[in-house]
Amino acid sequence: MLSNYVSFLNQLSHNNTKLWFDAHKDEYLKLQKEYEVFIDEMIIEIHKIDNNIQFLTRREAMFRIYRDARFSKDKTPYKTWISAAFSPNGKKSDEPGYFFRLDGQGILTVGGGLWTPEPDKLMIVRKNISKDSKALSLVINDKKLAKVFGMIQDHQVSRPPRGFAKDDPSIELLKQKSLIFMKTVNFSGDYLDLKTDLKGYFQTLRPLIEVMRDYLIERYE
Repeated sequence: MLSNYVSFLNQLSHNNTKLWFDAHKDEYLKLQKEYEVFIDEMIIEIHKIDNNIQFLTRREAMFRIYRDARFSKDKTPYKTWISAAFSPNGKKSDEPGYFFRLDGQGILTVGGGLWTPEPDKLMIVRKNISKDSKALSLVINDKKLAKVFGMIQDHQVSRPPRGFAKDDPSIELLKQKSLIFMKTVNFSGDYLDLKTDLKGYFQTLRPLIEVMRDYLIERYE
């Protein structure tokens, strides 16, 4: 049950050591197998919404519980949440996709869009926006998207990007390093409830994902 995994993550948040984790490894592996089945099912459901998500595997979508603490002040070895990202080429690709995270407090974070693409891809997006931002503006100002997710996440640079005028009509969009919507809610259901909720959120995000894929195509002169 998903509630058991949430409880495990909550305990882990108070005992984030290899010693404790190893002592509860069998419990973790059992919970992880159930979670993997859910991810497999979730990929199938997302494919019904977005046929670009067709050949994605669970391994390409799921984030590991083990933290890479080499360059972090936080040296705890494990994440205290489960999370996954769904895009055609997996979580490591800098392309538009869908995302969720559920932590040991029952906090669900869900969203999607284009997250910090490589500089060359970001330049393509920015040039396309500068040339014609109408399609993107229509999507991000959609009433249904705004009702569910609110405003686009603020992930801007402080100054106009190099090569773009400060009086460009789309300058606020051009300053964005990411173009994403995110929402955080309390969640207390099971896997079936989570699947239903995520399907609804991802359906709402689909127009944004499609537009961002289009803006990644180099079409300016």
